[in-house]
Amino acid sequence: MQVNPEATRIIDGIQDGFFSLDREWRFTYLNPAAADLIHHEAANLIGRVLWDELPEIIGTDLESAFRRDVESDVIQRIEMQGIYSGSRYNIIAIPKPEGLAVYSQDITEQKRLVEELVFQAHLLDSVHDAICAMDENYVVTYWNKIAEKLFGYSSEEVLGKSSPIQTSIPDSLRNQELAKMISNGFYVGEAIFHHKNGTQVNVDVRVRVLTDRQKAFKGYVASFRDITRQKQVGKTVHESKRKYRELLKYAPAGIFEIDFRKKRFLSVNDYMCQLSGYSREELLEMNPFDILDDQSKTAFQARISQWLNGEKPDKNVDYIVKAKDGRELYVSLNVTFTTNEKGKPKGATVVGQDVTERKKMEEALKYNEAMLRTILENSSDGINMLDLKTGRHVFMNQAQVELTGFSQEEINNISGGEAYERLHPEDRELSARQNELAAAGLSMYHAVEYRWKVKSGEYRWFSDRSRLVRDEDGQPCYLVRISRDITERKQAEKELMESQKQALELVEKLNRADSNKNEFISVLSHELRNPLTSIMMGVTVLDQVSPDSEEARQAREIIRRQTGHLSHLVDDLLDVTRITQNKIQLKKERLELNQLVEQVVQDYRPQFAEKKVGLEVKLNASPVYLEADPARLTQAVGNLLANASEFTDTGGNTLVTVEADQNSKEAVIKIKDTGMGIDPSPLSDLFEPFMQADSSPGRRHSGLGMGLPIVKGIAILHGGSVAAFSEGLGKGAQFTIRLPLAFQVVQDMPAPEEPALEEQSCALHILVIDDMPTITNFMNILLKKLGHEVIIANGGPEGIAKAREFKPEMIFCDIGMPGMDGYNVAREIRSDDQLKNAYLIALSGYAQPEDLKNSKDAGFDRHLAKPVRMAVLKATLDEYCHEKLC
Repeated sequence: MQVNPEATRIIDGIQDGFFSLDREWRFTYLNPAAADLIHHEAANLIGRVLWDELPEIIGTDLESAFRRDVESDVIQRIEMQGIYSGSRYNIIAIPKPEGLAVYSQDITEQKRLVEELVFQAHLLDSVHDAICAMDENYVVTYWNKIAEKLFGYSSEEVLGKSSPIQTSIPDSLRNQELAKMISNGFYVGEAIFHHKNGTQVNVDVRVRVLTDRQKAFKGYVASFRDITRQKQVGKTVHESKRKYRELLKYAPAGIFEIDFRKKRFLSVNDYMCQLSGYSREELLEMNPFDILDDQSKTAFQARISQWLNGEKPDKNVDYIVKAKDGRELYVSLNVTFTTNEKGKPKGATVVGQDVTERKKMEEALKYNEAMLRTILENSSDGINMLDLKTGRHVFMNQAQVELTGFSQEEINNISGGEAYERLHPEDRELSARQNELAAAGLSMYHAVEYRWKVKSGEYRWFSDRSRLVRDEDGQPCYLVRISRDITERKQAEKELMESQKQALELVEKLNRADSNKNEFISVLSHELRNPLTSIMMGVTVLDQVSPDSEEARQAREIIRRQTGHLSHLVDDLLDVTRITQNKIQLKKERLELNQLVEQVVQDYRPQFAEKKVGLEVKLNASPVYLEADPARLTQAVGNLLANASEFTDTGGNTLVTVEADQNSKEAVIKIKDTGMGIDPSPLSDLFEPFMQADSSPGRRHSGLGMGLPIVKGIAILHGGSVAAFSEGLGKGAQFTIRLPLAFQVVQDMPAPEEPALEEQSCALHILVIDDMPTITNFMNILLKKLGHEVIIANGGPEGIAKAREFKPEMIFCDIGMPGMDGYNVAREIRSDDQLKNAYLIALSGYAQPEDLKNSKDAGFDRHLAKPVRMAVLKATLDEYCHEKLC
């Protein structure tokens, strides 16, 4: 920061401290007063860093002010105690482009004078002025106590004598003033007298002349009021104003004074000159309104009129200032109107801040807002905003109306329950989870896909992204949702998936290069052949022995057991597929974990007892409540128990524990065995589908390696996790399931019992169509057991023929039949006037969402997935019977 020589000489001569710093906080200049103030030689500080040389100020208000000044580019003022003395200082830090200028004024004496003035003010309020009386010979005849104090002379020293106090007025002028006073009869004014000790005393004098009846001069009475301090303070204030005006010259804002009568600038600071491009001399000759454009000039004059009419105009208003070079700048003018001593309008003091950049940003913001609104209105995606306080949509673009068919007002009139009912039943839970996440403020970074019934009644696929908007207090206020109709994409994906499936099947037939798939196929072949072999052998035995013989009973038992094993393998395959494709829909309810685990353990005790493996359970001391699907949770715990039983040799032990981790708010299920253990290397892959620690042909244990992936999927669907641990082969293993605890504890509800196999309240005429005779035969036996009349047909054409002959009330029909599939059967029946009212139930191994849609589109009333549980079959018949009887 450069200081010119002339300015240096002036600054060196002032008593106040002044120093400057560059942007790296290095001293560039100190005057002697500043050097004395900080007890350093100026020459030794130039070029040195402030914080290194004066570490005492680090952490003080002074350091904060300096740093704030540089960061905000705003002048900082601070009053503080001296670091090396008890004096008080007024510090002014002025930011400059090249650094910082610091001005320090010792205000200790000023503070003291002000305090004395305050004291004198209180004193003068409670005592009289100094009073003195003189006769015609100027001999003192009265001298009160205040006069003694004011002039230093006691009454004994002055009474009967000529006045000892003299003014500083020359004798010739004093005589003229006395003559004038005697002529007028009084005198009012200010004068300077000398105290007894030689000091000057400034007083306010009021003199009354005394005359006799003939108007002859007989003396006077004078009152004196000490105004010495007042004069000193006035001088100090005047000096402060002078210094303040000097500082304003360098302030980082345009500051100027206006005289309304003369229509001229009274003063302008340097920044105003820089801002406008005019020199100080040019501005002082200009009309202040000439630097404003016409619109701003009119607005400023209206502001003046408001003030003249007694109103309070806005303090800060933005105007356009025309710079000398033709640029138009936006300047915020803070105006303080002023009046003269008579209270009439005089002018104004104005502080101007350049807000051109801010205005440009505001204009850019307006443009962006307009552009954003145009984009939103013309977007092909449906966009809406829901006010969470009122529950009404405050914005909805045209695309949203076109996608759903509903207007904004119609959407606002649809209740939450009605909107939920319009969701496809299979997508309701997923949508509810999305709403819960959005309400909790968790942004959906991935789209949620669901089907929703539009105004036309058609289910359309939508892809939604939701985001919660919060107010300045962090409270949720709006929910923004962007919807895209992906119905065509879904159909294309379905077709693509079919194509990919066919391509993958072809590739798999041509080249099975993936080692995991090879191992799985090998294991699957082994696992399927074992029960199939047993079944085939059992059938062979049945062909050779008497149906009532012990050998036949044993063969049937083997067939039943191996068939169950095959069903279990297929269930595992289906579960893994559903889990990996996120197709499982949990049926959650409030349950108590201790009871569930205890029941699963009891179910598996015979299996452990048969192998002579110990099974111990340690439940939590208090109830542990979850919101979970009891069937799926039972399946997960059962899979782990089955593994523990299989991989633990005779004499081993398994411990099952249930705990409640209050820190993580999780229920913890641990199953620890003393079995063969696991090599640590494949631990991380154990939960992947088809993965087995031992996949060799001579492995000791059977299974497809799907039990653990199913456990993992069930845990994740419940918002939990599963982990495995083993110290190595032969050292046992531990599996831990963690699930979130329920928020509240409620009483458990008893689980519904499996319905008994008994005749129903109505007898139906039922036709069963399937290309597998074993299934039609079993359905024939079960349905007749329930009291219904049944006819079976092997295949579609036979089924159509028997339907026309038999005219059944209810038809069970397989989908995947050769030649004429179930969809064509349903269409044929619906087109026949005599059969179209029959209740059609699809009975199929195809049970994906698209399969359900296809069966519904073909005309089926219900869709049951194979294998059908007795409870589901009976519930379906009961429902139909109830409707029929009602």
